[in-house]
Amino acid sequence: MTPETWWIGLEPWVLRDGNYADFVTGRRRQFALEFGYSRARRLQLTSAASGSFSQHAGRGAWYDVVGQLLRTGPEFPADDDTFVLDFGLLAYKKWLVLDGSAHPQAGAWLSGEIVLTVDHFEYMDHLAELPGMPPLIYTWAIEEIQLETTPLIQVPHGHPLYPGGPNRGPISVADPSRETWRTVHQTRPWIDRRGYRLKCTLENAAPVN
Repeated sequence: MTPETWWIGLEPWVLRDGNYADFVTGRRRQFALEFGYSRARRLQLTSAASGSFSQHAGRGAWYDVVGQLLRTGPEFPADDDTFVLDFGLLAYKKWLVLDGSAHPQAGAWLSGEIVLTVDHFEYMDHLAELPGMPPLIYTWAIEEIQLETTPLIQVPHGHPLYPGGPNRGPISVADPSRETWRTVHQTRPWIDRRGYRLKCTLENAAPVN
């Protein structure tokens, strides 16, 4: 995989909300990136690097990265506090908590594993207007679309795979030890209930807001 080609996750609910039209293989699309991380493996502070970098972690749209925080929003209300990480691409995250509960600061260097997903439209609807927010919308060529078919397992509250939030009892999550995907021509959010990943080639154009 070249540095210009990225796997990027996409949840069906983002499409069902009407934020985007269906994605189709071979088309060009524009969208910003949101990043996430595992609660069990949060990003951690690291020493300054000579340059940001990323390496595909080999599962889904996960990457091992070293990057710099470009902006935080301490001057805004908590609901507007947003972080942008530069690891060769720019991606945003709200409510970032680091390993050891260190407070994120603009200019800090971070390392760890992140997952990239298509912006669920918060950037375009709201965040792009915040003072100091850099342009994050890239232009992509959609090379391939895959639908997750990984078997599900039941996990209790407190399990490392359990998502954040209140205790809702055991829930079904994808088994990371048996990850599988199936190539499809386009997204079908009203039929497909599992997540997608998009193989995207970054176009040679500066990001916009």
